[in-house]
Amino acid sequence: MIEIRTINELVALSQGSSRGTSSDYLDIQLMNDVDFADYSEPTYNWPGFTGQWYANFNGNGHKIDNIAYTGTSIWGFFENIDGSVRNLKLTNMNVTSSANVMGIAANCGACIIQNCRITGFLTSLNNYAIVFAAHDRDGHFEVRECSFSGTARGSAYTCACTGGKQNAWAINNIITGTFDAFGSNGEAYLMCMTNCNAVNCEFNGVVKAGRSANFHYNWNSSIYNCIFIPQAGSRTTNTGGGTVVNCYYDSDKATAAGITCNATAATTAELKSGEWGRAHGLPS
Repeated sequence: MIEIRTINELVALSQGSSRGTSSDYLDIQLMNDVDFADYSEPTYNWPGFTGQWYANFNGNGHKIDNIAYTGTSIWGFFENIDGSVRNLKLTNMNVTSSANVMGIAANCGACIIQNCRITGFLTSLNNYAIVFAAHDRDGHFEVRECSFSGTARGSAYTCACTGGKQNAWAINNIITGTFDAFGSNGEAYLMCMTNCNAVNCEFNGVVKAGRSANFHYNWNSSIYNCIFIPQAGSRTTNTGGGTVVNCYYDSDKATAAGITCNATAATTAELKSGEWGRAHGLPS
């Protein structure tokens, strides 16, 4: 087991050569809160855990504060990971790249991300900004019981999860803040993109896009029991194609925001009512 107690130990591990193997995963445990403001190089652009990792990273409920990066490389807390990231808080993030930016993993194989909390700003100047993770390698992939509060900006796309491969799931996640696909052909997908299923997820905030804003992408993706609560500044939002079952939007908020939503309407009171939500199979 590898125990991390200081920010220096975190950086040293991320830059080291020991990254696990497909037959021997690393067991990484975060034992304290750590803060990049305490790092010996205060203006350091942390590139994350670069390369391929076979690891199970357990934050044990601790936080890593003030992660900052500005550059041209693909960015994720892990660049590529098979394994898991659990019980981790990434607070006050400020990541900007001309390449893809993902909060937890730039690419997952067989991977579970669970009970992780992200706050801050994720910006891709020329491509994708994805809150949790991308999945474009073989293996079962789940993001569950995670939350985001902040702003995700991508010139081409922005979304919560993307899965180019099958067996990708987003379950019981809450996204609060702003999704901004700011390019002239930018597309925003609130819950998930290709070959990815979303269940019991909620988006509460502003969604903007140069071309289109959707609950999900229509290529082999499905959403079940999801909620959209649009705020002022949002644009008209569609469900996307594929499978849409028992998904609702806040009609009072949409009216106040001056937009329409191609989904099933429910009032603010209904969505806040635990009894109504349970009767409709929605997350409490």
